[in-house]
Amino acid sequence: MNLEGYIKNFFYKEELVYYAPNLNFNDKKITMNEIANNPMVGYSPNYFMNTAIENHFKTLDLKLNVEAKLSTPYAIMYYCRNNTAGALLSERMLKEMGEEEGYYHLENPIYFDTYLIYKQENPKIKSMNIFIDYILQLYKN
Repeated sequence: MNLEGYIKNFFYKEELVYYAPNLNFNDKKITMNEIANNPMVGYSPNYFMNTAIENHFKTLDLKLNVEAKLSTPYAIMYYCRNNTAGALLSERMLKEMGEEEGYYHLENPIYFDTYLIYKQENPKIKSMNIFIDYILQLYKN
C-alpha cells in the first residue's frame, strides 16, 4: 500500500496462535508441521493475512491442508468451533472474544506489527485524534 499522505502509528505487536478448539494436542506449543498436517481455515485469497501465512509455510517447504477460506477472523473462529479444523489467529482477538482455551502458542512464534493508518488530510482529523490517542494510550498499558 502506498502510504503517501497517510499517518501510520504503531500500536501493538500481535502474536498469532493456532486456534483449534476441537483438535487436541498434548503440547502447549505446536509446530508448523503439526499445523500443516491438520485441516486449516484461512483468509480469503486477496487478504494480506492469507499471503503472509502462505508465504511463511512456503519458506518452511510445507503445504497447507486448506479446508475453507473465509473473509473475517470471526467467521474463521466460528468455523473452527464447529469443525475439526484450525487457523492462525491473533491471540489478542481471541482473548477479547472470551476465548481463553482452544488455542496453542507456536513453537516458533509469528508476530505482526499493527498500525493505525489514516489520511493526514481529513476534515474529521480532530475527532479522529481523540480516538487515536485513546487507542495508543490503551495499548501502552
